[in-house]
Amino acid sequence: MKEITQFINEATTAFKIADHLAYVTYLVVPDPKLALSVAERLHEALCKCMDALIHHEYLYKRIDTVPSTFRDKFTLLKHNLTTTYAIPHDIITTLADLAALMESKAQSSIEFTRKDKYVIALRDYQLHTITMPKIKRYIPAVKSFIAQVNTIINTHGNLRRTR
Repeated sequence: MKEITQFINEATTAFKIADHLAYVTYLVVPDPKLALSVAERLHEALCKCMDALIHHEYLYKRIDTVPSTFRDKFTLLKHNLTTTYAIPHDIITTLADLAALMESKAQSSIEFTRKDKYVIALRDYQLHTITMPKIKRYIPAVKSFIAQVNTIINTHGNLRRTR
């Protein structure tokens, strides 16, 4: 249970940093690179929440093993846990979008800023642009997911369910 609490605390911290960067720091320093930092923190918060929920399921023996890769965890969340806990589709979409963005950043050959956009260029000449307004649209979904996972862990832990 201590590990689950740690995941929730780390998710909350990452979210607070992202929120502060988006709504306070960006107003003072309107640098397009901050949009990438916000996206990274939001992705981290979602991943930590996903880890907390999966470890919670493992703790109460609702799943047999904890997946080790992001893809396996995401698949488990998408196909099993969304129906069990009524997780909204926008959470899954947000997590998929941010994961794709982080993957393209890892594979990028060059990154640069252009006007108010941060551009990631891949080796196959595909461009991904990040803007702060686009990233800010993810913040409410992440906030609601953290609250939902917190509620699930605090209230559903004692419920008995069959697989």
